[in-house]
Amino acid sequence: MVPLAGGRDRLVGEFHGSRNMDKFADNFRLLDACDVSAIKETVSALSDADWEAADWRQNRFEAHRDTQTIELIVCKDFRFESPAKLEMYDQLGCEDLLAPVVEAISDYYTGDGYVVRALLVRLRAGGVILPHVDSGYSLMNSRRIHIPITSNDEVVFTVGGETCVMKEGQLWEINNARTHEVENSSDRNRVHLIIDWLPG
Repeated sequence: MVPLAGGRDRLVGEFHGSRNMDKFADNFRLLDACDVSAIKETVSALSDADWEAADWRQNRFEAHRDTQTIELIVCKDFRFESPAKLEMYDQLGCEDLLAPVVEAISDYYTGDGYVVRALLVRLRAGGVILPHVDSGYSLMNSRRIHIPITSNDEVVFTVGGETCVMKEGQLWEINNARTHEVENSSDRNRVHLIIDWLPG
């Protein structure tokens, strides 16, 4: 991992002040693609108990009722003051595991910035993420990037009325200020790594 200016690194940094980041004009933006086979192998080894241990997101938000979430990096204050690596981050070896993805994101955004949130989200077979729009300081002032880890052609992501089938290993920024939803019509669970990135 390459340190960035001011002592920050790409996985956790500090931010002080305010930032008003305009969302891009498109619904989707394909940033890059990378090998996620190691992440997929690690995720495949997770037990149902691992997924069920953290159920706050699906219980709090009706749109996410068919999902299960494992938090890796979070910003408890939701203002980028102190992103924290959680227990599962270390347990899964995410420092090395996520490095190729973080490198690809950093390269796209010209080498500056850092992760303010990282989640693994499993959408059950036959499940949906209901239409919704993200809001709040944190989600509107960072770039939300979805990386399919386990997926298939029967999983359809819709943003602003436009649909997309995301392939495993692709890095997709979504315009989460617009209405978005997901439908998993397959008989297999879908897992995405979601990274919120704060460009410098």
